[in-house]
Amino acid sequence: MSKGRMSCLALWMLGSLVCFAWAVEVDPAFEQELTRYDYRDTRKLVRTVRAAADRVEVQGTNAFLEFRADPKTWKNDLFYVYVYAMDGICLYHPMAPAFEGKNLMEVADADGRLALQMAIQAVKDPDNPHGWLHYLWHPAGGFNPVPKSSCHFQVSMPDGRAVLVGGGMESPPEERVFAQYAVDAAVRLLAEKGTAGIAEITRPATKFRFRDVKVFVMDEEGNALVDPALDAIGSRNLSSFTDAAGHAPFSQIVEKLKSSDRCWEVLLTKNRYERVMDKRAIYARRGVMDGTNVIAGAATLLPRPIWSK
Repeated sequence: MSKGRMSCLALWMLGSLVCFAWAVEVDPAFEQELTRYDYRDTRKLVRTVRAAADRVEVQGTNAFLEFRADPKTWKNDLFYVYVYAMDGICLYHPMAPAFEGKNLMEVADADGRLALQMAIQAVKDPDNPHGWLHYLWHPAGGFNPVPKSSCHFQVSMPDGRAVLVGGGMESPPEERVFAQYAVDAAVRLLAEKGTAGIAEITRPATKFRFRDVKVFVMDEEGNALVDPALDAIGSRNLSSFTDAAGHAPFSQIVEKLKSSDRCWEVLLTKNRYERVMDKRAIYARRGVMDGTNVIAGAATLLPRPIWSK
């Protein structure tokens, strides 16, 4: 065997060992749920947080000893696991032990989001099955705040205490389901609150707006009730809009939703930093607001092909 092939084999074996060190087991039925994610790192995070929640449910605070003893699995360069009581008391935090024992219910992120309160709401949201929260966090020892996405599960420990088990990634990949969950929640909000829900959708620092994802709302003629790009309400008609490739995505959405209650559409935009095109996926749904049919949607960045990087 040549030295080059031996080197490749050695690298493959090393990579396999690293993956094995991070591997955790979850229920096979839950493993099937992970197919909704496009990115391996997201699947690894959700799988690990679910496994951590299972351990906390069975072992209680004794699980924290396992977490501390095995940092490659539970605290690594990709993410770390943390645990909070549902009243806001931090029970376990590997990156900030000083948080433990303190109530962090009123702590806000860099945009003013009450992150822990939103996480507790997220695990109760039927439109957000893995309790996702998107926020802007200042990492320990970091200079600038960074975008972060965390998933959460609520379990009860053997002593009966309900706790929140979570973990998140800094600068996470943009999963399509993140936009989908936000739109599904917006459709439910508009059905429940009518036009009063518009103000909540347009309010900064909510689950309807994070990073480059912004939920929009339009009527069946394409008139924007919440604009997808401008911070305005009822600003323009979107039906005539064409993207960088001459495609009319919003007109296509209106047409598709005549025969379906939800759809996906593609939008091409110019990258703000490079001379390349970004492909975005728009998830849209039909909904009802004060008895009138409306359409809610959001766009998110799709993975760029490796040859274009």
